[in-house]
Parts: sequence; structure tokens; C-alpha cells
Amino acid sequence: MSDADRLSWLEDVPVEVEAVIAGPTLRVSQILALAEGSVIATPRRAGETVEILAAGAAIATGELSNAGPRTTVRLVRFGSRS
Repeated sequence: MSDADRLSWLEDVPVEVEAVIAGPTLRVSQILALAEGSVIATPRRAGETVEILAAGAAIATGELSNAGPRTTVRLVRFGSRS
């Protein structure tokens, strides 16, 4: 039995994936003033790299890009050497 066959039962397990986009440093008073709808600006722009995490573990490196009004991440390096 191959590794893929042994792990096939995991294929439908949901895993949270995050792109780590650096933001500003905020004072506690600024954090306490945040509310639903607040906007926190990030200095990151399209073309810059971000780290991609799955369940908190680094799995890839991505590049920020714009797709119409949405900001997206395109994977540029995937695997254990990300």
C-alpha cells in the first residue's frame, strides 16, 4: 500500500490556511478602539512575498496580487523548503 493510499482518509479533513501579511504595530489603546468595520492598513503591496501557513505550519511562500477588487496570493514556492 502506498503512502497516498494510507493517507487517503485525510483528504476531506478541513485545514485552516492563512497568508501572513505584516501590519502595523498598534498601541493597546488603538487595539481597544477597534470595532467591526475598522480597517488596519498594511504596507504590503502586490508583488511582495508572504508566508502561507496550514494549521499554523509554514507550507509555502506566496506573492500578493490583485484580481479585480480582491487581493489574492499566488503560490510561488510550495513544500518543505518554503
